[in-house]
Amino acid sequence: MELHVTDTDALSLVGTICIAKVTKVVSNLNAAFVRMGEKEMAFLSLEDVSHGVVYTSARATGKRLVAGDEILVQVTKDPTKTKDATVSTELSLSGRYVVVLSGEKGIHISGKIKQTRQGQNLKTAIVQYMTAHHPEFAGGLIIRTGALQLSEEDRSVLYTELELLLERLTHLIQTASYRSCYSVLYRPFPAYLTRLQSAGAVPEQVVTDDAELFAELQTYCSQAYPELVERVTFYEDRQVPLSALYSLGKWMGEALSERVWLPSGGYLVIQPTEALTVIDVNSGKFAGHTSAEETHRRTNAEAAKEIALQMRLRNLSGIVIIDFVDMKQPEYREQLMQQLRQYCKADPVKTTVVDMTKLNLVEVTRQRTTKPIYELLHPAELEKE
Repeated sequence: MELHVTDTDALSLVGTICIAKVTKVVSNLNAAFVRMGEKEMAFLSLEDVSHGVVYTSARATGKRLVAGDEILVQVTKDPTKTKDATVSTELSLSGRYVVVLSGEKGIHISGKIKQTRQGQNLKTAIVQYMTAHHPEFAGGLIIRTGALQLSEEDRSVLYTELELLLERLTHLIQTASYRSCYSVLYRPFPAYLTRLQSAGAVPEQVVTDDAELFAELQTYCSQAYPELVERVTFYEDRQVPLSALYSLGKWMGEALSERVWLPSGGYLVIQPTEALTVIDVNSGKFAGHTSAEETHRRTNAEAAKEIALQMRLRNLSGIVIIDFVDMKQPEYREQLMQQLRQYCKADPVKTTVVDMTKLNLVEVTRQRTTKPIYELLHPAELEKE
């Protein structure tokens, strides 16, 4: 379902909180450029500043951002080949069940549970807790989907996490004025550890053959995921490497392959470009005893399911354009759109099926979290393995 690759020489900066210096304010872009270190520059949208800014330099007026201001920022997007990192003045600290925000006020619920009765009941309980214990808190909270799994008796785990995050946020803001510019005040656990939390249910087993990583896992789980501590295992069989046991090379190769076969004999052609990803659906060897229109409908139905899986497996992001096999009947096209939306709902990363154009091209957007697989691996690297 998912394959994640991490370059340990270029770990993500997302979530890092540091003191940055404003170098330039560009009014026509409604943005500012800030320096996070000797060489690291970042882009700051001034729309984020409306949520509030934590100034760490005495010269700051507080009325508007100007060059020379030293402020607390958090990285929201990693730099790319052509763009600097993106930062925000709104600070957020995430746990398994709740996210604490420094700027945006109010208590919000994850979109996946927002419309459910359990979600509304949970929000009411959190509002009552904050009113009783932290009436002075001026920030905001986001209740994550995982909190819905907790019964009323188990909510003490959520409240404990909430207290820890609030204390950490308060400490960050209070100590910022005593730290020098470019200081890093907070660095989250690496994504290859925190990603375990996004699995939903507690994983049955976490296996590694790397002694250093095994120690990291134990530390992480003891602090942030105690339910998982006893499920982390160290693989030591020297005769059968862990990568061979789970055929990792094979799966990585498939996640990079341009062509993906469908059960009926049709296939997908997946081609990422600089601006977007294009997916072409072909009926291929599908030669059933049904009409051409029915053949196209069945091929597209298989393709919709596989495309939702491939976007998740390859970690595709941004704009995805899908060219399904043309179907003349409007009800078939509408059915296809419903199927695709249903399959994409299972993706933990926000994925939106926008619409079908007049050329019968389907527009999809998928939120960017980390780099897609094709940017991190190359088929030649797998052959060396």
